[in-house]
Amino acid sequence: MEDKNVQKLLDMLFGMIDEAKGATFSSEKCVINRDEALDLLDEIRNKLPGELTKAQELMKSKEQYVDKANHEVRRMLDQAQDEAKRLREQAQAEAKRMLEKAQEDAKTIVSESETIQRAQRRSSEIIRQAEDRSRQLYQVANTYTEDALRRTEEAVAEAYDEIKKSRIIAMIWLVVSLSSAVCIGLIGRAVIPTEFLTQSAAESVFIVLSKMLLPSFFCGLVVSGIFAAAMSSSSSYLLISGSAVATNIFKGLIKRDATDNQVMIVARITLTAILLLGIFLAMDQNSSIFDIVSYAWAGFGASFGPLMLCSLYWRRTTLPGAIAGMLTGAVTVVVWKNLVAPLGGWFAVYELLPGFLLALLVIVVVSKLTKEPSREVTDDFDTYMELDV
Repeated sequence: MEDKNVQKLLDMLFGMIDEAKGATFSSEKCVINRDEALDLLDEIRNKLPGELTKAQELMKSKEQYVDKANHEVRRMLDQAQDEAKRLREQAQAEAKRMLEKAQEDAKTIVSESETIQRAQRRSSEIIRQAEDRSRQLYQVANTYTEDALRRTEEAVAEAYDEIKKSRIIAMIWLVVSLSSAVCIGLIGRAVIPTEFLTQSAAESVFIVLSKMLLPSFFCGLVVSGIFAAAMSSSSSYLLISGSAVATNIFKGLIKRDATDNQVMIVARITLTAILLLGIFLAMDQNSSIFDIVSYAWAGFGASFGPLMLCSLYWRRTTLPGAIAGMLTGAVTVVVWKNLVAPLGGWFAVYELLPGFLLALLVIVVVSKLTKEPSREVTDDFDTYMELDV
C-alpha cells in the first residue's frame, strides 16, 4: 500500500466528499462510502501524531536555526561593529598621523621658506658687498694702473732723452778716442820712424811715446792703465767664452742633464784652451792685435750685421733666410781672407765688405723663396715699427 502523508489523505477525503452524490431532497447533505471514509480518517488519525511530531520537530529545528542564524547574525554584526570600530580607530589614528605629518611638513615648509628668505637676504648682502668691493678694487687698480702708466711714460721719456744724450756722448767719445789713437800712431811714426818696423812693434807706440815724453810717475800710470784695460778685457772675454761653450753648447746641446760640476769643468777647459790659443797667436812677431780684432769683427759684422738690419727694417725676413745669411757671411769672410785677398788688387779689399753684401743678398733671396713669417711675427714687427723711438 502506498505510503501517504496526512496532507494527501486529507486531500483524498476532501475529494471524496466533493465528489459524493447529494442526498435526496437535501442540498447540504451527501452520500459517501462509510468504510472508505473511516479508513481515511483512521489512517489520518494514525499518521497525524507523527506528522505533528515532525512538524513540531521542524518548528523546533526552525527555531533553532533561526536562533542560530540570529546568533550568527549578532556575531557577524558584533564582528562587523568591532571591525568597523577598529577601522574607524585605525582611520582616526591614520588621519591624526597624517594631520600631524601635514602640520610638521607645513612647519618644515615654513621653516625652509624662512631659511630660503634668510639665505636670499644674505646672498643679496654678500653680492652687494662683493660689488662694492669690486668697484673699490677697480678704482684702486685703475688708479694704480694710470699711475704706473704715467710713471712708465715718464721713465720712457727720460730714458729716451738719456739715450739721445748717451748716443751723442758715445759718438763724440768714439770720434775723440779713435782720432787720438790715429794721431798717436802718426806722431809715433813721425818721431821715431825706425823704431816700429813690425806690426807687433807698432802696437807698442803708446808705451814708447809715454817713456819718451812723460815723467816716470805718469809713464807708470799710463802703462798701468794699459795693462788694466788689457787684463779687464781679456778676463771678460775669457769668462764669456767659457760660459758660452759650457752652458750654451755643452749643457744646451750635448748633455742637457749635465751637473754644475761638469759645466764648471768644461768652462775651465775652455778657458785654458782659449788662453793657450791667445799665447800662441801673441808669439807671432808678424801678427798684430789689430789684424786679429779686425778679422773677428769682420766675421761678426758679415754674419750678424745684415741679419740685424733685415730684422729691424724688413718684415719679410724668415728663419731659413736668417740662418742662410749668417752662414754665408761667416764662410765668405774666412774664404776671402785666406784665399781671395792674397791675390791682391781689388781682391785685397777688407773681407767684411764682400761678406756683408753676400750675406744680405742670400737673406733676401732665401726669404723670398721660403714661406712668409707668421701673422704673429708680422704683427709684432708692425707694432714696433709704429713706435716713435
